[in-house]
Amino acid sequence: MEYSVLIHKAEEGGFWSEVPALPGCLSQGETVEETIANTKEAAELIISCLREDNREIPVEDEFTVLRIRVSDDYTEERRQWLSNDLDEICGEIQQTQKEE
Repeated sequence: MEYSVLIHKAEEGGFWSEVPALPGCLSQGETVEETIANTKEAAELIISCLREDNREIPVEDEFTVLRIRVSDDYTEERRQWLSNDLDEICGEIQQTQKEE
């Protein structure tokens, strides 16, 4: 089995990682190599526990990782437009939650 791993720089130093296909699979390390080794161990433990509990082992869907460049130069008109859209979306979410 193969899973994608996201590695992040930790604020306090070192690195931390996550395996998106295995919820709760997080790890850390002082170096990238240590983080990868710890992540592999954490993933294997999670998979082992899932097997013991006769639960389904998640299979990673194929996906693409890419970077996008975004502008931080917004005109006031554009900010107002985005703000109005966000207000509308938040209102819809709150209404849906009330109905549940």
